[in-house]
Amino acid sequence: MLNLVRILPRVCLTSHERFISHGSPLVYFAKPPRRLILLAVALVGAWTPQGIADDGQEPDLRKLQGTWKAVSFEANGLAKNSRTLRMFFSDHDITMIFDEGTSKIETIKGTIELAVDESPKWLDILQPTASNPDRANRGIYKLEGDTLTLCHGGLDRPEKFALRPDKSDSLIVLKRARK
Repeated sequence: MLNLVRILPRVCLTSHERFISHGSPLVYFAKPPRRLILLAVALVGAWTPQGIADDGQEPDLRKLQGTWKAVSFEANGLAKNSRTLRMFFSDHDITMIFDEGTSKIETIKGTIELAVDESPKWLDILQPTASNPDRANRGIYKLEGDTLTLCHGGLDRPEKFALRPDKSDSLIVLKRARK
């Protein structure tokens, strides 16, 4: 930045603008020229990584975006693949559509929170309501290319990708839907 200030032409100052130099190449403009402000904004924008989330979830969150279709659905108390599922991720929002094309269609909406530093990684689906503000489906996930594996257990997070006896677990394998 020091070199940038050194090479800025002083001819961009108008008669009502003044500067103070303290014997160094840094110049303070009491009223900076409009071109200087635009240049500074452009340089800051160029140096700032675009789209990086402050929460550290960005790489996996970006990979999750879009539509996913279940190729395997298991849940305690249900026959394997007895339900169909499509999931839509849009930023931190999630929409799940169960049993599409049947009279038992069910749509669930919520938001997701990822913990990418955990092993296995965590994906929690939050669905707060007025009567239950802490409603969440805590789970783990792994993302391998176009395959997403989820294992959820309600408020009791699973530790492995397997159904636990006497729990309300679900184990779902999804593939990214092609356009």
